[in-house]
Amino acid sequence: MRCHRLSLQKPKRNQKVSLSDAYPLINNFYDYIRRASQWAPSCGPMGASLPRDVCNIDESPLSYISNKRFATVILTIFGSDNTRVGPVLISKGKEQASSIEKLQYANGVKVYFTPKAVNNRITMDKYMEYWMPKVNDKNPKLFISDSSNTHFDHQSIRLLRKKQIVVAIIPKGCTMYIQALDVYVFSIFKKHYYDCSEEYIEKACGRLKVKLTASKSRVLCTRLTLIAWKRTLSSIDFSKSFREIGYTWADHVTPIKLHTLPGYMYDPSDCNLTCSIEENEIDFSISSKIAKKQLKLTDFR
Repeated sequence: MRCHRLSLQKPKRNQKVSLSDAYPLINNFYDYIRRASQWAPSCGPMGASLPRDVCNIDESPLSYISNKRFATVILTIFGSDNTRVGPVLISKGKEQASSIEKLQYANGVKVYFTPKAVNNRITMDKYMEYWMPKVNDKNPKLFISDSSNTHFDHQSIRLLRKKQIVVAIIPKGCTMYIQALDVYVFSIFKKHYYDCSEEYIEKACGRLKVKLTASKSRVLCTRLTLIAWKRTLSSIDFSKSFREIGYTWADHVTPIKLHTLPGYMYDPSDCNLTCSIEENEIDFSISSKIAKKQLKLTDFR
């Protein structure tokens, strides 16, 4: 297969922190998700959550193949059962697409529009409204995200906590070490997307003959994204990846050793399980509702 020099946008990442600064930040992150596992009745070795209840979300730029425009793809991965939430694309535009265009989108790929084709707080709120019904099985959820201010603010984190969704923020500068999407997924997904694009170009008899309108570019992007996502799901052992990176665990004694951070080790037996005042306030509110047997997610709104 020939290479048609498809330009895939690379994500802009914050400068990583020094190793001496990263160690305590990562320790605090792992302490937090271990504490969070105790904030609801236990259902297994991980406490309140099962591997399928732990997810990681992030976005990355994705180029169209017919011009220099790009979209942003949001991927969500879980410790298991990754068929529930498909890819989300953010395209450039001020208005929604026509009903005719929407009918041509790949089934399972959601599309939003923003002025610059990048994520923002409004779009993130829409995404959460899209995400929650797909995972609503009445079990507590651990939602792992980076520190981007477009994802969550203090108020939204508190509101989600009252819906039994704990948001764990990866410390700034540490995503390349402990964000599962960065470590295991995005590079593989981009490779599959690139291959799908090259296959399409070959069928179209060369890149010079691929001329698409903005609408057709969006439609094609959804289809290539879905194929790339399905190939990604079959390429990665998510259960193993989540255990390796410390998002899930089988016991409270096995240490976490990160291949992204040689020499680092997190010992769960030394975990700081003391909650902060803020954590206790939110936990008390939820515990009170549990004590009154108000266990439906609607009771936490």
